[in-house]
Formats: sequence, structure tokens, C-alpha cells
Amino acid sequence: MGGTILENMSSRKLLAFCALMLIVQTISFIVGGIIAPSPTSAHQFVATKCIDRHDGTRWFSPRGDNDTCKITIEKAEDATGIQANADDIVFAIKTPHDPYVHSRWFQYIIGILELDIGYRPETPFIEGSKVTLNVTMAYKNKGDSHWTEMASSLEERPLSCFINKAEAEEGDKYDCDFIPFFEIGSCYYDYYLINIRIPTTNSKGSDINQDFGKLNNIEYVEIIQNGGFSMIWFAMKTVSSHGFWDS
Repeated sequence: MGGTILENMSSRKLLAFCALMLIVQTISFIVGGIIAPSPTSAHQFVATKCIDRHDGTRWFSPRGDNDTCKITIEKAEDATGIQANADDIVFAIKTPHDPYVHSRWFQYIIGILELDIGYRPETPFIEGSKVTLNVTMAYKNKGDSHWTEMASSLEERPLSCFINKAEAEEGDKYDCDFIPFFEIGSCYYDYYLINIRIPTTNSKGSDINQDFGKLNNIEYVEIIQNGGFSMIWFAMKTVSSHGFWDS
């Protein structure tokens, strides 16, 4: 039959224990509030519009030593002036900003998109519209001469945009909600490259991406857990764990 052993703690020991816990909590608050950096930070990128000449180029990188985005345009409609169409436009995003690199101390990366959509009376935004994105993502580290594919997918996202049509003029920007894009559970590589295409037809030949106005550009927001915060967080957990087991 199992027994139970009860040990009474004296008032002095109880007060000492409570005081120790109070000191530990105070130190933790000081470290977290003064020494540790912000847990997360957000970085914004504006996609570079590259033109795919279908010459065998696999990845379109807008900057860096292996810049493969040789032909760029400022506006989507400029593609017609160089004998290209909407399917030839590749929205290229390279992270992080120069001259920085990602760190493995970043615990995750969350990607969010914001579409810059202009009002056009002949093709107004239709409630319930969706955007289809042909996305490829690659990575590389310092010293690598080429990009390596990480993921590719054909994604569909709902759009929620608003504009006052009574006062809107052609070219005015819609107020659109952010679009959840992806999440990476670990940041293992130095650089990431995102190529996005907005196809005009699907595999069945039906028209898509035609009912939400004029797409001017794509803005990308990257949210990361700061490396400095991760270091302090792990250090505090390690010290706390040792203190618990040692006791």
C-alpha cells in the first residue's frame, strides 16, 4: 500500500523561498524589458517586376552578385511596349535587405502579401474575387553560386478590397487587406528568393485573375523573431532549468 510523506516547511523557509521567487521574477522582468530586444520585427519589400524571356532562366533575382533580373518594368502595362504580356511578368523578392543575412537564431519567418491594385472602371473589383499565385521559392547561403528550389505551389487567396467608387478615378489605389502567404518554422539559410507569377489562364484554359482591377505591384512583409531575443530566451530557460533540477 502506497504511503504519503508530508514535510512541514517552517515560516522562515517559506519566506525565504517566496523572496527567492520574487527576486527571480524581478530579474526576469528586468532582462526581458530592458536588455532583450523586441521579440519580433517586420521588414517590407517591394517586388521587382522582371520579364521572363523564356531563355532558360530558372530564377529571377532582383539584386546581388548573380542578378538574373535583366529586364525590368516600372508598371505592369509597360510589358506591352517590350513585346511581353502579363504571363511573362515575374514579381521577384529577395530577402533580407542588403547587406544583411538571415540567422539561424530566427525561430520562424512569416510572409504576408499586400497587392497594389488600381481602380479601372472597365474591370472593377468584384466582391468575392480571388487571386491565383504561381509561387516558387529558393534559398542559398553565402558563397553559393546558384539558388536551390525550396518549394513551389499554385496558391489561391481570397481578396478583400474597398474603394469609394463614387469618388474614385482611374488609377486610384484600392484599400486591400493583407494576404497570409507562408510560414517557415526555422530559418536555416542566409538568403531566400521568392518568384511570383500571376497567370491569366488555368490548366483548363479558363480565364483567371481578371476580376479585381489592375495589379500594379506586390508588396511583401516579412516578420521574424529577432535573434537577440531568441538568445536571451534560451539563456533564461537554460538557467531556470538548471536551477530547478539543482534544487
